[in-house]
Amino acid sequence: MPEHPSEYQEHVLNAPDVCSNCFRLVRVERERPASGFRPAETFYARNQATTSVEHAPADTVSESEAVFCACGAESAFDRIWSWRDVNRERFHELLKHLLRSAERKGLSIARQPAAAHALASHEQRHERDDAQVRVECDVDAALADGLLAGLRVANVRAGADATTV
Repeated sequence: MPEHPSEYQEHVLNAPDVCSNCFRLVRVERERPASGFRPAETFYARNQATTSVEHAPADTVSESEAVFCACGAESAFDRIWSWRDVNRERFHELLKHLLRSAERKGLSIARQPAAAHALASHEQRHERDDAQVRVECDVDAALADGLLAGLRVANVRAGADATTV
């Protein structure tokens, strides 16, 4: 897999709270307050809006229960689709979930520039070669490009707002 900007790696691909299959938030950060001699701690809990607990046949009862994302992925790091499965409509859906999840994680993103940049990057990577054979399209690279562009524009706007105040 090619290298992606660190923001995309950190907040999406390697994040335990974002589903790598659909980019929805599957876990929410919770804080357990300090009590007695135990310090305060943060942990991730299942996001009930985007996940469900399902039961399946297993060797033991404790292994029969699993948490699934609404898209069908069992783990935040599972990816069910390949780049061949991602048409324009599916890319739009992935991009929408990505931007929503990033905003809910507290990232300042300029949505319009991010979406425009990601779509342009995806279209550019999606072009056909001379033999009309579809070349591999790196969906992650297009989404990473869009996320990075949205973060940069939001950062510039924040800097401009700070200097005009």
